[in-house]
Amino acid sequence: MPKGSNDLQGLGVLVTRPAHQANNLCQLIEAAGGRPYSLPTISIEPSNQAAQHQARGLLGHLLENDRLIFISANAVEYSRVLLGPVGNWPNPIRTAAIGQATAQAFATTFGLRADLIPQGDNNSEALLLHPELQQVRGQRIIIIRGEGGRPLLGDTLQQRGAVVHYANVYRRGLPDINTEQHRDALRQQVDVITATSVEGLQNLIQLLAESMAPWLWSRPLFVIHPRQVDAARRMGFKIIPAVATETNDAALLSAIIKWRQQQPND
Repeated sequence: MPKGSNDLQGLGVLVTRPAHQANNLCQLIEAAGGRPYSLPTISIEPSNQAAQHQARGLLGHLLENDRLIFISANAVEYSRVLLGPVGNWPNPIRTAAIGQATAQAFATTFGLRADLIPQGDNNSEALLLHPELQQVRGQRIIIIRGEGGRPLLGDTLQQRGAVVHYANVYRRGLPDINTEQHRDALRQQVDVITATSVEGLQNLIQLLAESMAPWLWSRPLFVIHPRQVDAARRMGFKIIPAVATETNDAALLSAIIKWRQQQPND
């Protein structure tokens, strides 16, 4: 997309990504002429004490031929101290990142390129299609993730014969936001809503539905995965124009632009 385009001229877009991850999407919206409004619906913090203890036991005592799978950039950041310097890791050890953003975070944090990065989508389904993960019988695989993550990846690898462990290094929570301070601005400035997770949608409803339900359900909602569509409809959202073709900010922006171009001129 050319810098300084007017594809979203004047369109108010609600960005619900966690505060420390919202900047890129906000910049993309601004570059397209839109007006981003950041209201984080998920907070990221260290996992509970028991989970931290278990993760420390796993990541502080890696074995030769272990495979580490990082589920998100947050997984990379919150495992950094637990894993320690790369020079202390046993050799050989294999690493995998669930997508490009996670792979970039891994490279920045540890100075290494992940051995395995799926092509195309950034999710468990795409990762499980990789040839290296088809024959894993007897391998010890540590999945580094947030508390309460999807079980698909671990369950499938176990079915293929791997010995799977989870290192839950962070947790997602409901941000402490005074929504009364945002209500008028949201009504006046936001035309469409973006969401990148089912949990983020649930939190958005918890934050706004009691006092802003009619407004909330009537906003066009843009998501990054088909499973969010079913969840959003069950929650009460009425207008879901598009699902991004990939699970990243650029694809989400493209979906909004495509929808905007199809709208009748005012």
